[in-house]
Amino acid sequence: MERSAPVSPSTPLFSSFAPPPPRWLPARVLPAMLLIGAVVGATYFARAEATPAGPSVPPGQGGPVVLQLFTSQGCSSCPPADRLLSRLGERAEYQGRILPLAFHVDYWNYIGWQDPFSDPAWSRRQEAFAAAAGSSRIYTPQLLINGEVDCNGSDASCVERALRQALARSYSWQLALTVEAASDGSDLAVHLVGEPTGAGPLAAPRGFLAVTESGFRTAVGRGENARRTLENDYVVRKLVPFGLRDGRVRETVPLSLAAEWRREQLHLAAWLEDAGSLHVLGAVVAPPGALTAASPGAASPPR
Repeated sequence: MERSAPVSPSTPLFSSFAPPPPRWLPARVLPAMLLIGAVVGATYFARAEATPAGPSVPPGQGGPVVLQLFTSQGCSSCPPADRLLSRLGERAEYQGRILPLAFHVDYWNYIGWQDPFSDPAWSRRQEAFAAAAGSSRIYTPQLLINGEVDCNGSDASCVERALRQALARSYSWQLALTVEAASDGSDLAVHLVGEPTGAGPLAAPRGFLAVTESGFRTAVGRGENARRTLENDYVVRKLVPFGLRDGRVRETVPLSLAAEWRREQLHLAAWLEDAGSLHVLGAVVAPPGALTAASPGAASPPR
């Protein structure tokens, strides 16, 4: 079912919505949005593999479409949404055209299971989206398509409809990125470039570079998902903001990777979003294996 974030650690509220209704948060005071001036550079590459059949994607200049799922291993409503995000990321027709992100929130940790991927920063990011929309709704599983359309993350019809509409539109920024071994002691250097396309009004953008990791299987011992083994993909491991230079994206971002992150399961992506509405203005997904190929000692990709 759909579940709201708790009003207090002892008083979670529940609400019935279909299909599987999420967990809702009644009206609450939302923290101020973090205003991090930034912008991203990118070009259209991505991960995708053959998968279950679905409606064909219309031709167009749109994409990659940014899919931001707010989820938790402590929420019994979330596993179907996690599986949907994984399936979308594997579908051949979406190859290079979507950017899946799983933000694990921390506000369900009190129930009995500490989500190992949760971060209070991801809960604040979800609150910032609600504030930008003038809403008090905070729930899991929530899936935002390009920061504009809000779907129950388990509602495949809502998600695919919004995804197809987003793919048919063009972005107002064109982005590109390359990755190479860094010379400054950090693991990698990510070079980002971007220009406005003239498609739509120029907004005040901020950019983010994200590292995600897939292929997790977690045996949950307590809480609402006790005695279940959960599978999670596209888990956000790192989110790095960066900015514009003379109205364009011209940045080199040093990127350190934790030793325990499995390089072959990592994905790299970047996007621009409007600093006010948080709507996505442009995005890019690095090709599969980009982080592995660019690791120190490996050949760097062409620039």
